[in-house]
Amino acid sequence: MSENPDSKPTPLHDVRVVEISDRIAGSYCGKLLVDAGAQVRKIELAQGDPIRWFTASRSPLPNGTDSPLFSYLNAGKRGVRLSGESRRLRAELAGADVVVLTASRSRANELGIDPQSLLAERPQAIVVTISDFGWSGPYAERAASEFTLQAWAGSTGFRGDPAGPPIAIGGDLGEYLGGVFAAFGALVVRRRVAHGGPGEHLDLSMLEAMTLMQSGEWLHSQLLRVPPVTRTVEVPSIEPAKDGYVGITMVTGQQWLDFAAMVDCPELTENPQLQFQIGRWQHRDFIRQRIGPWLAERSVEEIVELGQLFRLPI
Repeated sequence: MSENPDSKPTPLHDVRVVEISDRIAGSYCGKLLVDAGAQVRKIELAQGDPIRWFTASRSPLPNGTDSPLFSYLNAGKRGVRLSGESRRLRAELAGADVVVLTASRSRANELGIDPQSLLAERPQAIVVTISDFGWSGPYAERAASEFTLQAWAGSTGFRGDPAGPPIAIGGDLGEYLGGVFAAFGALVVRRRVAHGGPGEHLDLSMLEAMTLMQSGEWLHSQLLRVPPVTRTVEVPSIEPAKDGYVGITMVTGQQWLDFAAMVDCPELTENPQLQFQIGRWQHRDFIRQRIGPWLAERSVEEIVELGQLFRLPI
């Protein structure tokens, strides 16, 4: 196929990225960069990327098959497997404009990767390191997980039944958030480099990125002079239907009014507090008594189809 003479090069078409990552945050950062046109080379060390074998059901994959998540995160990248030869690894890093590494400082030392040495050799390079707590501070080498990071960030303080155990957001949301912050930071420094400025080591703390996304709750509390939001469960949420369960999410007040029309229950519009999540939690028994019979008479497919017609997130 001949190249379209009117087509313009992508913003990062001449940017070479080397990604060394064994977690979603680094791989998603690389994905965002490759989607913007960068040339991303993913390096897997001897043990391989564990995401390659990940399945949500924990069922083993057929031999030679990559997981859907691995395929999604690494589409468009070039891959290479190294067996621990530091000389080959240094050679891969030497020509990179951007290096994305998910590792603590101690792990990077084990791999023989030193951001300052890379910057000394290539002053306009950008080295992005992603770790749970960053490379400095008393928690730098502390073990963590998606769940504990969400708890430290304050996320678990806003969700779940107050009488129950702490609950985290599913889907490794914090990992994707870290990947977004890492890619954004790399782009900011790349813009500076393009105008003749120096490169930089970007030390990304997953905890700091996740905590920043909680600032809206505290800002809301300060500006309106109301207590911080307490733990609640969305109402309605995952509700029983005739032949299974259906997930219902009402975000805006208008969506709530439209939902009331869909389930033919005008009583749900009489109390203005029900247009807000905290108000619905306080009146959860009333709401479920009203919508329960309607849901029980309809299949999941019927409810989802109606939700589409009303443009509701069901």
